[in-house]
Amino acid sequence: MNKLKSLSRLLRKSAGILVKSGEFNAARVCYQWVIKFWPDELDGYFALSALSYKQNDQISARNYLREGILRRPHKTFVAPTGGAAHMLRLRGVQNSVYLIGKSRNGDYKTKMRGGNFEDRYLMSYQNITVTSYFIVDDNILSDRTIPPFDMVLTLVADPDVEKRSLETLCAFLTRYPDIPVINRPEAVLRTTRDQNYQRLNGIDGLCFPKTVRFDAADAAIEDAIGFMKRHDFGFPLLLRETGTHNGKSFKKIETIETFADYISHSQTAEVYVIEYVNNLFRGDTFRKMRVFFIDGVPYPAICHFDTLWNVHGSNRTETMLRHQWMVDEEKAFMGDCQNYLGDGPFARLMTMPEIIGLDFFGVDFTVLENGTVLLFEVNPAMRHSFDHAENFPYLLPYLETISKAFQKMGTDKLENQVRVKSE
Repeated sequence: MNKLKSLSRLLRKSAGILVKSGEFNAARVCYQWVIKFWPDELDGYFALSALSYKQNDQISARNYLREGILRRPHKTFVAPTGGAAHMLRLRGVQNSVYLIGKSRNGDYKTKMRGGNFEDRYLMSYQNITVTSYFIVDDNILSDRTIPPFDMVLTLVADPDVEKRSLETLCAFLTRYPDIPVINRPEAVLRTTRDQNYQRLNGIDGLCFPKTVRFDAADAAIEDAIGFMKRHDFGFPLLLRETGTHNGKSFKKIETIETFADYISHSQTAEVYVIEYVNNLFRGDTFRKMRVFFIDGVPYPAICHFDTLWNVHGSNRTETMLRHQWMVDEEKAFMGDCQNYLGDGPFARLMTMPEIIGLDFFGVDFTVLENGTVLLFEVNPAMRHSFDHAENFPYLLPYLETISKAFQKMGTDKLENQVRVKSE
């Protein structure tokens, strides 16, 4: 038995080294041996799924992922300190994928993409026993092997990608009415961009640009024209593939011909058509601020400036490092969010937790000249990391505050539940 364990560790270590160095074919063979002899080795299936996806074998990628999860949908890590609290950590992989990406040092690594937010910098499990569960189909509803738990952390964050997982979780959690939940799935389901438009745009002092789904499957230019007329859209407008949050599938469209060209190349069956609201700041600059709400408290994360309308994190070093006034503005926002925004816009921002109903979510926004809060995005599918602090070190203490606030929320809820159960 010890020899088998040693061989398993050796194979996994060798496969990991091959992935890091970009030897993908050899790594795939190595991981195939891993799951052949240790069929419950879930990480081997994840790696094979990512390697298959890298080699454009999407059918194998999906099959490996499903096979691994259906064999072993959860893993439990016992706290090294022997902590009594037990958290159930939930992720949906109905439509999410594992990919091979690059680390900041240039090595390759396996990572999940889509549908879930990452808690790597939000929650430490040093003193918590945690069971990580992967939801596919309705597997969690019939699983009788889940160990007893004191709290649920829902990492499923995008209802466009993982709607079925969230609906499954809604049914699952009805069995545990007294268990605290961070981010109830029914509230996450309401955070699609079109639903956010419907419930936020009519509130005084807030503007969520008109956002409507368009069925892009087999759509022609005549369908686009009819859609625009029915919903009173004009040019320019914005198009975004549903289930995406990066800048690659987000385009500003000026003509009906470019609208038709976009949908003909879309990777999804539906796209969001979004009203373009001019939001220039200081004449020729665009601004995007982000606040994370944690347990109802706002925590500033970024105040990003760009000369492009599609303000995105990858452009920070291109623009902000060359303009000291932009850095000064961000420092002011991070240091005193309320004072920077003004009492009126800040008060409007503070209505978000009650409306959205989540313990953790982010808001991307700016403030127009008339004081209106222009909302770009409101959901939990936002990444918290320390990447930008490398070039903008003044961000570090504020980002650490976000991490500590989430950790405190999680441990407080757990400890309170354990205390209640023991009384």
